[in-house]
Amino acid sequence: MPYATQDRYYYKTESTSVDYALDLDGVIEIGYQPASGGAAVSLSVEPTWYIDTTPPEGLTLVTNGIAFDWAGEKHFTRDGALFRGWNPTTGAATAAGSASTEGRINFTTVPAGGANAITWRNAAHDARGALDVFGGVYRVASAPIKQGNFFQQAADLTSSADNAGVLTGDFTGVVDALRGIVVWSVAGLGAGAEDGEAVRADELTYSAVFQQYVPKNEALLGISTKRIPIDGEVPVYHSGEHALVHNTLPTALPNPLVKGTVYDLGRERIAAVDARTPAGVKVPGALYEVDFDAGTFVVPVESDLTGIDQPLTVFHRIEDELEIAVADISGRLDFSTVTGLTHDFPADTSFVSSKLRKGDLFARAHNFFEQTTWTGEWSDSLIGSAPAAQFNHVDYPPVVTNRGSIEERWALIRTGATTVNVIGEHVGQVLTNVTTTAAIEPMNPNTDVPYWSIPTLAHGGGWSVGNVLRFNTAACGTAFWEALAILQGPATVANDRAIVAFRSDVDNPA
Repeated sequence: MPYATQDRYYYKTESTSVDYALDLDGVIEIGYQPASGGAAVSLSVEPTWYIDTTPPEGLTLVTNGIAFDWAGEKHFTRDGALFRGWNPTTGAATAAGSASTEGRINFTTVPAGGANAITWRNAAHDARGALDVFGGVYRVASAPIKQGNFFQQAADLTSSADNAGVLTGDFTGVVDALRGIVVWSVAGLGAGAEDGEAVRADELTYSAVFQQYVPKNEALLGISTKRIPIDGEVPVYHSGEHALVHNTLPTALPNPLVKGTVYDLGRERIAAVDARTPAGVKVPGALYEVDFDAGTFVVPVESDLTGIDQPLTVFHRIEDELEIAVADISGRLDFSTVTGLTHDFPADTSFVSSKLRKGDLFARAHNFFEQTTWTGEWSDSLIGSAPAAQFNHVDYPPVVTNRGSIEERWALIRTGATTVNVIGEHVGQVLTNVTTTAAIEPMNPNTDVPYWSIPTLAHGGGWSVGNVLRFNTAACGTAFWEALAILQGPATVANDRAIVAFRSDVDNPA
């Protein structure tokens, strides 16, 4: 009734409770009419049906093999998925929802007209709580896999990966399609006890499309295809081996630089320095000096920079050599060291390089023999007869250095009583009619030191024109394979390169 004098209205309402039997057809329709006045109102409600079977503390619901009758139809679960109406003849069934290890059975469809009554046929609890996980790393059965076709599921939790390999949905993470490695975690994982829903490890499944390539012709490759991984990549990091953590940064010098001025490169204990022109031409190391411990660079006043374009850019590298403790398939490297990294390495510009050990190496000269006539054939044994003259390499051995010696076979062919031509199998004739009355020292143009040095007294006498001294030199180096395997497809980069550096530790006693 209204109370106009107080500027407000009051209404008296009545409520009535009525019980109805509801059919499980998915929709509840309610119609009602007020006792007096107004129009009739209809309301349609589509309910969400579920069964809550919360397991006891420490237990989980086994989501595989649940069976029960509800609303007049048989229901069962398979790997967390709920089905109904199984046909024993065809094996067909209708998807009806899902089941979770927490005990919730959700229905997405319900039989029409059935009674809301449950008859349990099979259900079980599991006490293996230790199998609950929030994330992990695993490798699929084969690789590579097709991008954008990876799917992961655990009970009713699902996730898929896009073409970039990023997992989205109930799981997050990354899929390395080339190597077949999956790094994942449940969505919403955080530090709180309620952040993220653990899943059973034995319920985690995936589906992927594996790719196979037609093998290449071994004759064209020059190597057995059985030795090449499917993705063309081989592991270069191994536990117990060494790796080099390094970082190279540029420092631009003033234009023009001032000779005699010490320039600070901004870092100490530098391992290597390389100065280059704007065009990328390397500046000879003899034109500048570096204090590696202090990290400074200076061009001496006496250095002639004529013809060298400026400004110069100095590239300087810091590095730490460490032993690898663990090389994980995820790409993580753990180093076994007490001191750890001794430099501050910027994350965006630093790299890790593997090392291939070759043991103790040294240059040497060996396999000396004399031959009467040079036949042009490079043989490691005598061809024909030996001359009367003998080369005395025992008392006067040739001098070789690690810096100058190369892997080569040499022939000193007599052109006169005291002159020879010096010929290498691969480098060709490096000296012509050089005298034997002084030390013979053919220069290695790559290192500016002799390939070897033969003292005068080693020659002796009795040589005739055409006689040959044959010997070999071994380099302070070793052979290794470097192969780049490229899969079929369009080019992904315009240029690709790799740097190989020989490193050595030399004992130099005082």
